Amino acid sequence: MRGPGGGPLKVKLVEGGGATPGAGEGIDLIFIMKSLPGEVEPEPQAQFIKDLTKYVKTVLRGQQYKEVYNVDDIIDHLAWILWKSRGREKVRRIRIIAHGQESLGGVKMALRLRKSSDSDTTPKPAGGQSSKLESKREFVLPSDLVKIFVNKPNREVIRAAMTKDALVEFWGCYIADVPGAGSAWSSIFESTFRATSEEVMAGYYYYTFSRKPASPDSSIVPLDRVLHTSEIDRLDKGTQKRFTAYLLKWYNELVRNGDILPVNGVNNQIKLMRDIFDSSDGDIKYLLVNIYVRGPKHIPGRGRKVRPGDPAWNRVWRDFKS
Repeated sequence: MRGPGGGPLKVKLVEGGGATPGAGEGIDLIFIMKSLPGEVEPEPQAQFIKDLTKYVKTVLRGQQYKEVYNVDDIIDHLAWILWKSRGREKVRRIRIIAHGQESLGGVKMALRLRKSSDSDTTPKPAGGQSSKLESKREFVLPSDLVKIFVNKPNREVIRAAMTKDALVEFWGCYIADVPGAGSAWSSIFESTFRATSEEVMAGYYYYTFSRKPASPDSSIVPLDRVLHTSEIDRLDKGTQKRFTAYLLKWYNELVRNGDILPVNGVNNQIKLMRDIFDSSDGDIKYLLVNIYVRGPKHIPGRGRKVRPGDPAWNRVWRDFKS
């Protein structure tokens, strides 16, 4: 990135921002725990994964991500990175997008089959086991995580692939409040594990304008949602100017909260935002945490919203070490 006069563009990184690089040398990876083929997931769980996946693919452009079913898939990918780079590449940060379970601290995933016989229902830790999956995804509790995934073959991959000061972040809900959950995940990756006791979500920006005036018998002006910048390009200069102003407003908000890194020059900023707008079908996602209302009045998604650029952001995250 270059600044005015061709010099380096000074970037103030937003801690916790989606686009903010990890600390130190190494690569950053994002893993998304996906549904089984044909699985019908209840709302709002399904929407959470769809929204965060869209955020990764359209706003966090250029970051390495992979959709997986379980922790075994993550470790297999780390092994592949070691093989491909001949051990030269190390991982400095992993972000995991998955459902967290309130109170119990489970994380939803489709486990690989580990039964030694049809009558044995006990999960068996084993490295390099079959890639066949259980028929149903379940919330895997912290105590079971350690039994299933902390084993010699996995540990060898983790120690070879992760940097000394690597960080694993959980972009999911609740589990930081559950005793043993954070330390269990830290044990798997032998790294600092970061999670929140609140609700991780994706917010959204979209653009609407009126193509026609209100009808004579109504004061309500009909609004149309724009899905692609080409819709605006066909309209008058005034509408185009207002749309560009909105794009620049969103650009500044996304930069302030670390969803994107700044680029030099207004024309480049507009081009970046047009690309994000079009790839998002006009539905630009951004990262947030919802500080939810505890108790019987708890409704997922209702509460105080916090963004990475807000002073309260760091207070809703906790670090764990095994």
